[in-house]
Amino acid sequence: MKLEFKIYKLKESSKMYEQLIGCDSDNQFIIVGEDNELGCYHAHQLDNGVIMIIGGLSIKECSLLIYKDDLEIDADEISCMTAELDIPKNNLAIDIIDDIKRLNN
Repeated sequence: MKLEFKIYKLKESSKMYEQLIGCDSDNQFIIVGEDNELGCYHAHQLDNGVIMIIGGLSIKECSLLIYKDDLEIDADEISCMTAELDIPKNNLAIDIIDDIKRLNN
């Protein structure tokens, strides 16, 4: 299923920056859910425009938890960057699709 995502980047001040952004990694993330209790987003790191999904797990189950304050939208004054990804339907559920659409509008 094709879904459109806003692209976020990890702030350099984040404690996770050194761990996630290596010399070969892109500082681009997509949001697939949120955990308001923890104050985190469920995110996937884009690697050359592709994300890693593990077997039959949902896109949310195999995501990273990143504090909301550690991410910022990758944008300029005019527009924000987006990516359209084709996610296999067996890795999605209706509530996840609804969250993705809500968080990326």
